[in-house]
Amino acid sequence: MPVNLLKRDREGQLKSLETVAAVVFFSLLLILGIIFFSRFQAEQGSQQKEESVALDAVSLAQIIIEMPEIRCEMDNCIDIYKLEAVAGIAKTRGNLFYSSAFGSYANSVLYANITLKEIYPEEGSILLYNRTKPGSKSSQLFEFPVSAYNATSARYIFSMLSIRRYI
Repeated sequence: MPVNLLKRDREGQLKSLETVAAVVFFSLLLILGIIFFSRFQAEQGSQQKEESVALDAVSLAQIIIEMPEIRCEMDNCIDIYKLEAVAGIAKTRGNLFYSSAFGSYANSVLYANITLKEIYPEEGSILLYNRTKPGSKSSQLFEFPVSAYNATSARYIFSMLSIRRYI
């Protein structure tokens, strides 16, 4: 009889050990699955943030191009002299001008650098807005081709509207 009891004891211990091993194995699988899922979600969240910043930059460029203060009278372009006047007013009045000019986008404009870079046939640049974010470690540059008009020479200038967003 004692031999049968020892045999049953060992069988019981083996079954308990199998159960513990199965629980540990499935727990490890669950932990690895959670780690993989959290990394995937973090990567997807950063991609969505980048897309959101890009869409904001496109919306901001459309607002700037369509501003009646700097838009050409006839064509879909930017008047250089109007832009220089607006940039001069903005330097003296600061953010008060931009909060009324950009409306609901005033908060998204606050940390950006907006410049019109003239490329051909003349070269130059006009700084429209510049405010860096304190402690910002990175930024994204978005450039949009636009046509600028010089009323003095009655010429169109190929230009790039450069928007640097600070993240």
